[in-house]
Amino acid sequence: MMMKRHIVYFLLAFFIGFSAGHFQTGHAQELSAAAKADIKIAKAIEKYRQLLPTLQGAKKIRVSIELASSYLQQGAAKRAYSVLSEYGPPTPTAVNDNRCCEDAGLPRELYAAYYFTRARALNDIGKTRPAVESYQWAVEAEPRFVLAVRAGMNALLASKQPQYALKATADWLDILIGQGRTQLVAETLMQGLHNEWWWQQPSYNRLLISLARYFATVEVGRQQFQEDEWEESLSTLKEYTVHHTAIAEIIDIYNGIKIDDNSGNVDVQFAPGAADKLVSALLQGEGPEDARAVLSSFYKSVGDDYMNAENAENAEDIELMTKQALWRYAAAWSLQPTNMDAGLYSAAALLELQDTWPNSKKALQEFIHYLFEEKGKAYRTNLGNNWRNILRFHTVLGTIFANRGEWGNSYNSRSAIFQWEYALEAQQHLQRDLPVPELRARLARAYFEGGEIDLSVQQYFAASDDAAALGRTKMANQLLEQATVMDRQDVFDRQQLIFRNELIGRQELILRHDLIDQSPSGIDTFQRQLRQSE
Repeated sequence: MMMKRHIVYFLLAFFIGFSAGHFQTGHAQELSAAAKADIKIAKAIEKYRQLLPTLQGAKKIRVSIELASSYLQQGAAKRAYSVLSEYGPPTPTAVNDNRCCEDAGLPRELYAAYYFTRARALNDIGKTRPAVESYQWAVEAEPRFVLAVRAGMNALLASKQPQYALKATADWLDILIGQGRTQLVAETLMQGLHNEWWWQQPSYNRLLISLARYFATVEVGRQQFQEDEWEESLSTLKEYTVHHTAIAEIIDIYNGIKIDDNSGNVDVQFAPGAADKLVSALLQGEGPEDARAVLSSFYKSVGDDYMNAENAENAEDIELMTKQALWRYAAAWSLQPTNMDAGLYSAAALLELQDTWPNSKKALQEFIHYLFEEKGKAYRTNLGNNWRNILRFHTVLGTIFANRGEWGNSYNSRSAIFQWEYALEAQQHLQRDLPVPELRARLARAYFEGGEIDLSVQQYFAASDDAAALGRTKMANQLLEQATVMDRQDVFDRQQLIFRNELIGRQELILRHDLIDQSPSGIDTFQRQLRQSE
């Protein structure tokens, strides 16, 4: 019996030894490397723990980051967070608090590294919201910290709290768009739009508005819309999400609008709010406060793409593209009547179509009517804060009447003179005593065309003075040259005075030539000064 037991033990020992030896033979190098790494991390942790209590300021924060990073390598995220909480700088109360960078003794990149490591620990623990905030603080401290942006976005995309994550992603994307970080935005948008966790959320519209903001800011045209696979991607998404109508509205901004083949008419509506039906699904969802303004900019951007179409080779193509652009400009203005770029471009498109499209005159009169209505509202409501919008309305109306040759006078509101006078008054309310040569030049021309020669000369003089005050000597002379067609002695005398002052200035420079540094660099400096005086 005893003999049998010894044999069994021997066989077990042999088997275990053989198995261990076989395992060791195949994986010795791997085990050794892993063991060495663990030993190295353990030694580093012990070293940092002993060192931390003896340090102050930046050194303490640097070592706390190293210690926390070592814990993270061990998978001990809670310990890492505990260390950072005990030895780190004050925590901001909000992303834009900027307390992370108040202490001049600590470099911004150190704060960025600290909050990035803190975010990693929080994310590993499973606390997504504070992790994302910490990633954002890291980016606040160091705006070029792309890795922190990507990590924060990945944390949001993987979050199991879809409603929070979706809104937080869209909010951050809007900030990044404003900062010009468009490549990062495009990557995240493409991932976010295809995130199945988000498809049924009411706030999915919030992400679609961020997409529209991106398209408008980067000026994504029809060709880029197709080549970057946005169109294909959105068309596919329509089949899966409950937001298919809102997605279709974005696609239609690029491809929508049917022009009547028989009459060539296009349904242009300028009434404020008339275009809401075109984006009703986008506006009904949980979008940002400025959703209407974003969609207005988006429509205007795509309108520009049609207006500048390179494939318009003949008159018919140009007319068709202009109508496509006009429809979008009108929608942009209807969505936001203070979008004066859309207003100006609407007027330009209508004036361009006036000889080929019979309905253009009627559409332009309707647009002018609404411009007057909205301008009146701007004067009646919150006047002190509305001068910028008032200036915009007068500018659009002044441009329309000037292009139509309706110069009028100071008492006729439907005239260029009236509108430019009040535009100048609005500008002076906005920025008192600041030079505005372009605006004065427009008024000067309107006075001249309207037969008010004395007033025209006065405004050309004022415009010339404004240009000179801005250091734009060439423009100042050009404005006086425009006044010479009136054959007045005061204009001639003023030109001679400017020429005389410039000549004296050049002579003074020449006289100083003997006093300048005669080295090549000194002569170059003098010659540059001489050229600038021309």
